[in-house]
This record gives sequence, structure tokens and C-alpha cells, in this order.
Amino acid sequence: MATTFSATDTTSTRRGGRHLSVALLVIATAQLMVVLDATVVNVALPHIQEALGFSGSGLEWVVNGYALALGGLLLLGGRAGDLLGRRRIEARSRHALLPVRLLRSRNRLGAYLMMLGVGTTLFGVFFFLTLFVQDVWGYSALRAGVAFLPLTAAVLASTAATTRLVPRIGARPLLLAGAAASAGGLYWLSRLTEHGTYADGLLGPLLVTGAGLGLLFVPLSLVALAGVAEADSGVAASVLNTGRQVGGSIGLAVLGTVAWTVVANSARAEGAAAARAASPVSSARAASQAAAYQHALAAGFDRAFLVAAGIAGLILVAAIAVIRVRRADLGGRIADS
Repeated sequence: MATTFSATDTTSTRRGGRHLSVALLVIATAQLMVVLDATVVNVALPHIQEALGFSGSGLEWVVNGYALALGGLLLLGGRAGDLLGRRRIEARSRHALLPVRLLRSRNRLGAYLMMLGVGTTLFGVFFFLTLFVQDVWGYSALRAGVAFLPLTAAVLASTAATTRLVPRIGARPLLLAGAAASAGGLYWLSRLTEHGTYADGLLGPLLVTGAGLGLLFVPLSLVALAGVAEADSGVAASVLNTGRQVGGSIGLAVLGTVAWTVVANSARAEGAAAARAASPVSSARAASQAAAYQHALAAGFDRAFLVAAGIAGLILVAAIAVIRVRRADLGGRIADS
């Protein structure tokens, strides 16, 4: 009998392992498609604007429409996984899409708010940085995509370091360091000018910002899922990801309003000054007006980066004031990470 049970357990374990491998492959593939799609759309924004005649604020809805739809479906999918995946849902189920009990934890609510802030800064910065390097610096779409690779490398490196540091020092110190680094990197980005270069103007801020973001992602996930019952784990994770998507839409609205207002005001002032100082030769006047508009774009986008730095500062304040999680509170979540 003992041998029979052992063989049965071994067979079940192997089947479960195969199922988990397939599930992991599907999830990784889906995440790859999400990242690729978002990256391609962002890099193509200037061409989309030119081809479809979008205004600056109208262009934001190319990203916003995607972010809002994905965010809503993430929450629905997470809750469906909790109910249908465990075969608990009947036709008249009383299980709420977002159980209020998930928001009663101070640490979890703080993690959700911080991720909302991360999405607010991340989406807006990628949006305006893409426009900056192509419309102001004249980068091609391919060159713009390559220019963001150091940020991706910094995120991956700091994320890998985080998975080793969390068991030693816990989540809170990493959240503090990540928020501070992100705020510093975004403030550095706000110093970009139309006369800057990639090496001395953009590379450093990208590395610092990427390292800061990488320090945030893993600890936020661990804090959000700490103490969550298995039946609510799907929706708890989905709320975190939905917060990032919704935060992105909020960020584009806020940063977009700031950026395009500054661009419009600066363009009027710079255009008038350029018209008065320009040579009567039409080609010289056109060049002067183009330079004035590039300066206006740089001024507006820099102001958006500055506001994003301020939002990252609020993330730091939230980490200091709200997050009180201890290393012991994370329990098995550290091992899972």
C-alpha cells in the first residue's frame, strides 16, 4: 500500500509540474506581448501623430485607451481566476469583484497607492521622452527604441538584486531606496535641453530611474500579497497591476495638461521673439521658428518630468508614512519570489 501511494503521489507531482510549466510559459508569453505592444506603440507615437493628424492631447488617448482597457480586464481576469480557477463560481455567486477586505490592510493599501503613483510617472515619462528624442533631437523610431535599452537593463539588474536583498533586509528599505532613486532620476530628466546629447544628458537619468523602478516592483508585489488568503490571491495581484494601468492614464492626463500648456505658452513667446529677430529671408525665418518650437517642446516636456519627480517624491512619502511591513510579515512570499 505504501508503495502504491508513493507512486501515485509521484505521478501527481509530475503532472502538476507539467501543468505549472505550461501555465508559466503562457503567462511569460502574454507578458512579453504586453511589453512589446506597449513599447512599439510608444516608439511609433510621433508617426501616429503625423499620419492621423492628432493634437498633443489627442495623442495621449492612443496610450490611454489601451491602458484603461487592459487595467479593467486585469482586475476581471484576476477575480475570474480566483473563482473559476478553483471551481467556486456558481451562477449566483456572492463573491465581489474587489473584496473590501483586501483594502483593510494598511501595508497592502499603501502598496496599491504606491503602484498607482509608479504607473502615473512611468507612462507619462515614457510618452514624453519618446516624443522628446524624436521630435526635439530628431531620432528615428529605431534609434529611440535602442536609446531606452539602458533603462531596461537597469530595471532587470536592480530587480535581480532585489530578490536577493529582500530576505536579508525586508521590503521597506528597498521601497524607500527605490522611491528616492526614481525621484532623483526623474528630476535629472527635467534638466534635458534641445542642445543636450544622449551621453551627457539622457543616459545617466535613464540608469538611475531604471534602478529605482527595479527596486520597487518586487517589494510592492510582496507587500500587496502578504497575508492574502489563497482564494483572494488572484484579485489581490490584479488590483496591483490595475493600479499601474489606471495610474498611467491619470499620469498622461496630468502630465499632458502640464506639458502642452507650457509648450503652447512657450511657443507663443518664443515664436513672437523669433519673428521679431529673424532675417527677412524666408528660409532663415522658418529655421528660427523651428528652433523656437523645439525649445518650447523641450520646456514643456521638462516640466512634465519635473511633475513626475514630484509624484515620485509622494511615493517616497507614502513608503515612509504608510508602509510598516516587517520581514517576518512577508513569510512564504519571500520564498516564492
